[in-house]
Amino acid sequence: MKKILFGIALILFGFNMTYVGTISGEGLFELLGLGCSFVGILLSIVGLFSKE
Repeated sequence: MKKILFGIALILFGFNMTYVGTISGEGLFELLGLGCSFVGILLSIVGLFSKE
């Protein structure tokens, strides 16, 4: 359950970072935001199938 919640938090943080990067024009923030979103999705999927 903790992995799923942490994954959701990473997804939301990634969305916000991508939004800030888009507004400011910084490509680095956009890439980091997309990376955080994908890691969050993977972590949520792993947390869904793991047994704690």
